Amino acid sequence: MKKGSLIPYIIISAFIAFAIFVGSFIIKAVNTPINLESEDYYQKEIMYQSHIDKVKRSRQYEEEFNIELKGQQIQFNVPSDLIGFQSNIHLFRPSDNTMDQTLNLRLDARKMSVDVSALQKGIWMIKIDVTKGEQSYYFEQPVKI
Repeated sequence: MKKGSLIPYIIISAFIAFAIFVGSFIIKAVNTPINLESEDYYQKEIMYQSHIDKVKRSRQYEEEFNIELKGQQIQFNVPSDLIGFQSNIHLFRPSDNTMDQTLNLRLDARKMSVDVSALQKGIWMIKIDVTKGEQSYYFEQPVKI
């Protein structure tokens, strides 16, 4: 009995392995969720000019309004001009938008703090939006928890 060459079997096996790899890659790519920053991303893009105006107004308070992590609390100083006004604090997780949280808070003291003990460790972007009458102010800073 004559022994055949293994080369045709190796070539066929390589094609089959390649086909399985490409097929599994396509299945994984189709089933991977695409997380935008928010669901209404495109609408927010159109409204971005008002955000730019908020950031410009906020520059006068940049040095006073600092955000830092102390223990399990995010602490920030409130400029005296903004005490008594309503704010939205958005705890934004860049790597997973399902962990994002928004808190409504009245700025009623010079030093404010927010408990973050329930948040996962990692990088969080703290976004604070303060409304003072007709004017809005925006502050943001990354914090590693």
